[in-house]
Amino acid sequence: MDQEKETKRQAERCRALAQRIVRELTPASIQVLGGSGALAEALEKAGAQLLPENAEQGTAALLVVEDPEWVDLPVLQCAQVLLVCTDASAMADCAKQLAAQGLYRDFEWKNRGKAQQTALFCRSSAVQDVQQLLAGYEIYHKLSGSRVCVPMPAAENAAAPAAEDAGTDNNNSIRIIGAGAAISGCFISLIALLSGGETLVPLTTGIVLTVLGGLIFLTTKNK
Repeated sequence: MDQEKETKRQAERCRALAQRIVRELTPASIQVLGGSGALAEALEKAGAQLLPENAEQGTAALLVVEDPEWVDLPVLQCAQVLLVCTDASAMADCAKQLAAQGLYRDFEWKNRGKAQQTALFCRSSAVQDVQQLLAGYEIYHKLSGSRVCVPMPAAENAAAPAAEDAGTDNNNSIRIIGAGAAISGCFISLIALLSGGETLVPLTTGIVLTVLGGLIFLTTKNK
């Protein structure tokens, strides 16, 4: 009874994955390697164009590899490879083999709900660091398994508030200096007027300081 239920659940997972492959990837042709044959049957029922069993391996537009630890990857001509696997180490090993043939993990393809665990690899002409790719894959696999989303910090975004705060502090300091100069100028001018001195130098100096200090204070933006 338990085996029957598990077989039924597996068939449902295969059907859901097959429908998603046809709907989202829309490959012109598909070839399936490994597995029990349930996914290949589900793909055929979903309307996928499967290559015949005697076709050369790796020539379809999309190669689906089930349980990659038990499959020897051929020389690939396909544009996309979809790994169906629950073993993280086996998937990482296969990812390294695929990277050697110019196929790299597409992290936009995400697993959904109770569907089978999969990883999509696409052909790219850009040379990528295999070690960084594997490290990124392993982190993603662990986080997706625990359903935790950890965003990568953006240096520009982190630096922006600090730069803005520094600018605010500088403006405030300039305004304080301007206010101080204006107040000092007022005192010098007042003292010059009250002393009744013969020279106009203290009075002129006070007026200049007052005017300059006031201009600095008024023209500096207060953030």
